[in-house]
Amino acid sequence: MYRSATSPARPAELSACENEPIQIPGAIQPHGALLAIDEQSGRIVNVSANTGEFIGREAAELLNARVDSLLGVDALAKLSAAADEVRGFGQAYTQDLAVGNVERAFDIIVHRTSGVLVAELERAHRLPDGRDIFVLAHMAVARIQACDTIEALVEDAAREIARISGYERVMIYRFDRDWNG
Repeated sequence: MYRSATSPARPAELSACENEPIQIPGAIQPHGALLAIDEQSGRIVNVSANTGEFIGREAAELLNARVDSLLGVDALAKLSAAADEVRGFGQAYTQDLAVGNVERAFDIIVHRTSGVLVAELERAHRLPDGRDIFVLAHMAVARIQACDTIEALVEDAAREIARISGYERVMIYRFDRDWNG
């Protein structure tokens, strides 16, 4: 239901939602870049058009190049290992890339499909203590999604919030019907 301060309540237009594309082949959000790597050869078989502006290497330069030339000597092994650990929506880790004379940190989400490793890169978002918030949150969501009971979910959620926030203790409340904790 949509409401604004100046207009009366009106129902949301939901009938077209099922036709809205949420994944558009060949497209990626402008704050990231995409690499598709053949797992057997380690060669980049597809890239997003924005790699030049995002990581400083043009798409034409990256196509058919070995992923190690961009992400480092053990890149294929790291990407493959991350894809092996996928739970739900991909495994995330942070990688420093040398782009020209500048070293930049990137968050990478990777998954495997039909022998191709699909790596989505975003610039890393670090906390003041150097921890990467994206990787911490991504791992927390993956762990919480893997829970099969409410008790496990609550335990993992408290543990993950403590790990991300740095708090020594985290308490999760359950409210009754009168909203008493």
